[in-house]
Amino acid sequence: MSMDRINRSHDRHLSSFMVRLPEIYRTQLRILATRHQKSMTEEVRLAVEAHLAREQLWPPPKRSSGESSPDESSGEESPVDDPPAEGASAAE
Repeated sequence: MSMDRINRSHDRHLSSFMVRLPEIYRTQLRILATRHQKSMTEEVRLAVEAHLAREQLWPPPKRSSGESSPDESSGEESPVDDPPAEGASAAE
């Protein structure tokens, strides 16, 4: 494998994170990916974009050139408040 291909692969995954899904999702995503001749990652990306679009959060607002979000520049996640876990109080 060429070094250029390795570097592109690494760059592509700089902002990646793991998502835990039930096994049935993986099975169904594999079927969908095969049907559409896409990777499972691409199918997940398309599903997330569709969900964000329904919530009017996609496409994201355009940024001026040179401006980057905190997660793009530092590799850290953007601060997002997760809802409290079931049974947990808001003060926890």
